[in-house]
Amino acid sequence: MSTNENFRRAFDEEARNRELYLAFAEKAEAEGRRQLARLFRATAESELVHARSQIEALGMIGSSVDNLRRAVAAEEREFQDSYAEYLRQAQQEGDSQAAALFGKILKVEREHHRMFVDAMAKLLAGQELADAPVYVCSTCGNTVVGKRPRTCEFCGSPAEAFNEIA
Repeated sequence: MSTNENFRRAFDEEARNRELYLAFAEKAEAEGRRQLARLFRATAESELVHARSQIEALGMIGSSVDNLRRAVAAEEREFQDSYAEYLRQAQQEGDSQAAALFGKILKVEREHHRMFVDAMAKLLAGQELADAPVYVCSTCGNTVVGKRPRTCEFCGSPAEAFNEIA
């Protein structure tokens, strides 16, 4: 295996572990274990440092347009290939809960793709993106630019479930 392949594998592990440790921290906090939560969050931050150094070593960051091209391709793969296959598999297995979750995520990933395509079109046309609030549904991940929705179109959560992103 090459060094670049090792960097890619290490990046995947660091990114996955970061998210896992953040979830562990939330659980520890809910159980009243503040110091354990702090340790999980600190380790998650360390994993982020590692992941960012691997991204840099791999030369994965380019211009904003290059980064948008990469994001468009990644989101397209997620909703057209990955989540579409996950949904089909869950349906074949008769797992309605998994199918419902994968179906919601597929819709959200399609929306991410559309947002990135729109952003890239504006940048390529020499326009800047309008300054507007962005909200993420804490239940399903639906991402909305502009006004906070009254309810989530994908999962039905109320407006309070949408967190504004700085």
